[in-house]
Formats: sequence, structure tokens, C-alpha cells
Amino acid sequence: PIEPLMRFIGILPGYQETDISGAFLLFFGLFFAMLVGDAGYGLLFLGAALWARARRPGLSRSLLRLIFAMSGATIVWGALTGTWFGVQPAGVPRIAWLADGENVKRLCFGIALVHLSLAHLWNILRLGRSPQALAQIGWLGITWTMFFFANTMVLGAPFPRAMMPVFAVSLGLVVLFMTPLRQLKSEWFNHVMLPLNVVGNFVDVVSYIRLYAVGTASFAVADNLNRMLAPMLGNWRTALIGALFLVLAHALNIALALMGVMVHGVRLNTLEFSGHIGLQWTGLPYRPFRRVRDEAAAPDT
Repeated sequence: PIEPLMRFIGILPGYQETDISGAFLLFFGLFFAMLVGDAGYGLLFLGAALWARARRPGLSRSLLRLIFAMSGATIVWGALTGTWFGVQPAGVPRIAWLADGENVKRLCFGIALVHLSLAHLWNILRLGRSPQALAQIGWLGITWTMFFFANTMVLGAPFPRAMMPVFAVSLGLVVLFMTPLRQLKSEWFNHVMLPLNVVGNFVDVVSYIRLYAVGTASFAVADNLNRMLAPMLGNWRTALIGALFLVLAHALNIALALMGVMVHGVRLNTLEFSGHIGLQWTGLPYRPFRRVRDEAAAPDT
């Protein structure tokens, strides 16, 4: 089901690269739900998908499955936070832990740890007994160190002392095994760039905080729109105009949320995760017998 999105943004893994479609779909669904963050919007997406399936029988089944998956994820996340069209009714059950912004930030860092650790564990399994697998173990340890460091820098949590030896050993594994000896002469620059790559590892972990920031902004916009337009709904003379403005306002917020998904939800898969797994998206679509027009050739060719 993730293939329509990959086709839309024009990415494809190469023949020698890892196919991360399954992980892409799983985490993109989570990112989509957190960035939109509203069960009411999820119901609208679900209704639109059901209408499209009934009225447009020729529509891509993969696209419909993707919309159904994203709708379901959004409904579940919105129900867990108790958010329905920008409103959090007092009597609606929700998980109180998710109402605290600091807890959601911790969750974002936890998602970063799982997501990026998966990339390095995947590499370890692919490399098997190769010495480069030890370097991936080192990067895994560095990722865990950066996770605790991010919690200390952003949330003020104490940094575990045990992580310093872990970081030292992990860095040693990366330095010793990141480049095969026979390629050291041609790839020595990898060692020169290592300090920047370690800093980049920390930045990658912190970048997952965007899930909290964008999701919170989407709810804040919807909440403020409701508060501004609610007085118009109390007066029968202005109720129709108020309702129209409310629909338009939420439509605009949905559009902004979907733009956030395309920017941030896609980025965390195609840059952060792909960078840690070593995926460069070098693939080209398979189009046999396709005529390629030579712009420099004569018009009749």
C-alpha cells in the first residue's frame, strides 16, 4: 500500500539496496496519525475513501488501502488523545498520559530510538559475519547514547553514567570497522567526516520532536478556530454563516496537516531512517520498451 506514495514523490530503492516498504508503511502510519492528530479528521478521510471506492471502481486499490490504513491510524490516535474536530470533550475517555506535552516529547524520542535502531539492526542482519556488522553495532550504541543525550538536553532528564563507556566502545567499533582495509585508501574521508556524522546522529534523534510540534500546532489551530466561530453558532441569524466558516476553516487546517505529513512524515522515513540504513534511493522505475525522445534529435525521430 505504500507504493502509491513512493510513486508520487518519485523514490525507489536500487537493485542492491534494501526494500524498506513494510517499515515505511508502518512508521508512516504512526507519523500520519500523530501529525494530523484528530479522530474526527480520520473519520472524514475514511468516509472519503469509502465514497471513492463506491463511486470510482477504477481507482487504484493500493491507494485506497493506503487511505484506509492512514484513516484508521488517525482515528485510533485521535481517540487515544480524545481529540475530535479540534475539541477534547470532558466526558470522552482518553489516555491522560498523552495530555502532557513532556510525555509526548518523550514518546517522540522513543519512536526515534526504535526507528533508527531498527535501521542498524537491519544492517547487522544483512551484513552477517562481515566486520562491517561490528561498525553497525557501534552505530547502534551511538544512537542509544544520543537518545539519552537528547532527553537530557531537551527534557532535562539525568544522563546515565553507564552510557559513556557504551559510547566510547561504540565509537571505537565504528572507527575500526566502518571501512574495509582494502577500501581505506579510497574511502578515508569517511573517517574525516565521522565527528560530523556523530553530531548528525544526535540531530536525527532530536528531529523526531517535529511529530509533537506539528501535531500540537494542528490541534491549536483547530481549537482556536472553534473558539472564534462558536459564538456565531449560538445565534440563529448567524448560525449558517458560522457553520460555513467553520467547515472552511477546518478544511484549511486539514490541508495544512496533510502538507505537514508530506513534509515531515515522509522526511523521517526517506532521510533519517534511510540515512541510517544506508539507502540512497538510486532505483529507477521499470519501463520496458519505452521510447525515450532525444531532445537534440530531429523532430521526426
